[in-house]
Amino acid sequence: MPLYLKPSKDEVYDLINQANPNLGFVASPLNVSLSAPAAATVSGQPNLNTKTTLSAVQGGDFMGRKEVFYRRRNLTSLFRGITVQIDLYRAPVASNQIAYTLYQLLPYINAKYGMSLTEDDLININVLYGSTVEGGFNTTTVTVTAKATSMGYIGSFALKWKSAPQDLATMIGVSELGGRLYPGGNDFTAHKRILNFMGYGTDWSAIFAANPWSGYPTAPPSASNTTQTLAWNAAIAAELARQYGESPIPSNSYAGWTGGAVIHTLPSAQLPEANSRYYNRCIVIGTNVASEDTVGVGRFYFHFNV
Repeated sequence: MPLYLKPSKDEVYDLINQANPNLGFVASPLNVSLSAPAAATVSGQPNLNTKTTLSAVQGGDFMGRKEVFYRRRNLTSLFRGITVQIDLYRAPVASNQIAYTLYQLLPYINAKYGMSLTEDDLININVLYGSTVEGGFNTTTVTVTAKATSMGYIGSFALKWKSAPQDLATMIGVSELGGRLYPGGNDFTAHKRILNFMGYGTDWSAIFAANPWSGYPTAPPSASNTTQTLAWNAAIAAELARQYGESPIPSNSYAGWTGGAVIHTLPSAQLPEANSRYYNRCIVIGTNVASEDTVGVGRFYFHFNV
């Protein structure tokens, strides 16, 4: 019942403003007060069943009074054909002892049925621990009645309380959940970590000095050189762990990284610090989102100096 998500009095102010778009101000409790509602009939308007008097708030910008007519919803009709039931466990007490008051159950009624019923709308009653047993759980049925002073409701409805845990099967109405999109518009059937790291001050010369290869430090190792590739991957994983506490496990194959890694000098217009005397190279590592490696999804950016 998504139409009833506002408290009754707020709805009346909304009705006033909606029906009077040229009012010149927004009617609210700050400038207009509402009298207690009263039953009313309006010739030719069978849906109007209530009247209230608007009064200018003392000391405000307006004066005078005005009687308006609107419709309070009938709870009897609203819940026609619906079993209003709240499952909420209560440790057993003696039969006919108070288990809950209606006001204690109101948040559960509102959450389940999309309402905003308040203590101003309903007469408080005691819900007793009943002796009727259904499926091993004690139940009680009571009649909930609108207050005569409720701004939004008249009538009554039957409320069934069962001393049982709330059933997820009845609470979650939509079970087909939409897919989750990750950065880059990728939609994965299984969750992978999102990796987006930026690192500075990395001494790659020291890291790879023990495992040099042709082209270092301007190119990654050859895909055919397993020893160098493993050293490369291990150094990257160790640096991630040192800087970020992350320890992704790269594939033992060079194909575990998209294109391996690229080492290049970035233009100063894109990254000024990359051309400074402290950082003049940037290693960019992109993971292979199509593979089943355990690295994750994203890129690593390591800024260093050679």
